[in-house]
Amino acid sequence: SMGNAAYKIGGKQTSRWVYWLVLAVPFYTWIILMALEPVVKAISYVGWTILFAFFAYGTAIRYTMREKYSIHGNAAEDFFAVMLL
Repeated sequence: SMGNAAYKIGGKQTSRWVYWLVLAVPFYTWIILMALEPVVKAISYVGWTILFAFFAYGTAIRYTMREKYSIHGNAAEDFFAVMLL
């Protein structure tokens, strides 16, 4: 999972669940903000911004793993792969 990959990249300096939490919070915040759209007008825009920040973080994890293990590919492929997860 991306949490395990981030843990390996981070040098195992913090607990593994911290990396999982950093990935889970933006994703579930997006879902909550989308659900709040009928109550709070235009809050979904904030949710989409958070989701794309999640995509950017996931892309950075994948790109760093590619660099570390010399795997061919590029950041655009990583971005779209994260979007499809």
